[in-house]
Amino acid sequence: MSLQYSLLDVFANEPFQGTQIPVICPEKDCFSDDQKTAIAREFQQSETVFIEGPEQGQATVYNDNGVCLFGAHTILAAAYMAYERGFTKDAGNYASYTLDHQGQHIECFIDK
Repeated sequence: MSLQYSLLDVFANEPFQGTQIPVICPEKDCFSDDQKTAIAREFQQSETVFIEGPEQGQATVYNDNGVCLFGAHTILAAAYMAYERGFTKDAGNYASYTLDHQGQHIECFIDK
């Protein structure tokens, strides 16, 4: 299986010094929960972020045991990738993005 992903370092001033978070932005939500869990397990990181349907802000976080809640590190990773992919809304000096996860609405603001 071929898979495109980004591996981000959050909470770091230099590369390879922070918390590594894999982020996957598939063209469409094409993975089952079991597949997402297997992918997260393969990365061997604390969590893996999946951004599905980025225009609606649908995102999930998985670890090797299955779906879990967003934390500060996974929010930072998801917001950064949303900005890089052009999924955010321009608000002048910053961009905004709303993550929707398990009934939670997480407002993200990204400084330009």
